[in-house]
Amino acid sequence: MVETELFAVRLWQWIGLVALLGAGMLLAWLATGPLLQLLSFVVPADRRHQSGRLLGGLEGPIRLLVVMAVVTAGLPWLALGVAASTVLTIARKTLTIVALTWLWLRIVDVVAGIADDRLRTHGRAGAVSVIPLGRRTVKVFVGLMAAIAVMQNLGYDATGILAGLGVGGLALALAAQKTVENLFGGMMLITDQPVRVGDLCRFGNRTGVVEDIGLRSTRIRTPERSLVSVPNAEFSSTQIENLSVRDRMLLQTKLGLRLDATPVQLRAALDALRAMLAATPRIDRGSISVRFVEIRDSAFDVELQAYVVTRDWSEFLAVREEIYLNALDVLDRSGTGLAGRPRPS
Repeated sequence: MVETELFAVRLWQWIGLVALLGAGMLLAWLATGPLLQLLSFVVPADRRHQSGRLLGGLEGPIRLLVVMAVVTAGLPWLALGVAASTVLTIARKTLTIVALTWLWLRIVDVVAGIADDRLRTHGRAGAVSVIPLGRRTVKVFVGLMAAIAVMQNLGYDATGILAGLGVGGLALALAAQKTVENLFGGMMLITDQPVRVGDLCRFGNRTGVVEDIGLRSTRIRTPERSLVSVPNAEFSSTQIENLSVRDRMLLQTKLGLRLDATPVQLRAALDALRAMLAATPRIDRGSISVRFVEIRDSAFDVELQAYVVTRDWSEFLAVREEIYLNALDVLDRSGTGLAGRPRPS
């Protein structure tokens, strides 16, 4: 065990490294596994789910950090050579940076998830849209800092890297103007909130449900179930109509009545249409308007208008269908009917 070497490391030192890793993994499991069981006794019941979610998300990086701590504590006892010690030190520091980065990324995910649940529970759906963009921004920043730390650990000058990033950032901003525009467009969508994730909207001549507002583009699910990605700069600069915030929907149509209808029949038809609308469920009675609006060569035009108190498009279609069918019955009973439609026998 003393004389046999592999990569300038003696056999007993290899065995010691394996033993350190095994001891670190065992201690890491003991440090995280039983803690999950203790939550049922230590943490109050109303916060037990959030605490378990937090510790469960941090379990992996914490175990890696514990393993690195055990290896660091046991390395002096192995009396490794200079070359092997240098390589292991670089590897240990790099893995520690990876573990810390992993830890911070999991913290960001868990905190974002908890914040999302709390905002939805308290009815603050408007602030929910900020969470995905904020989470991605923090993750990008953590990743950049980790990359600089790894480069520094490998022997590169971090000061020079940061200076290069400052100069290169200006050149990159000039070369990637569209990307910067999309980034600021996404920030405006998040802060101004013309639409939020889950809203039905109309932009230009397209309609769809907002599924995600990202750093570069907004993804919208169309009625054809296709997914459209619109650059944030373009989406934020166009006219956006948020259809989900409607508290009611407008029903408006024109009925062309036959020219042989007498004034008495027209008045009876108008009164009957108003009564029919007032008796229809989901109709805002204060918005009912039935007016004789135009005399044409082919028909007498009657404009029918009312608001349907609903946000559901399917329910609106059902109410509109009922009104149209009832309107045909009303016109037949009043002695007139639609132009071009034969009189009922």
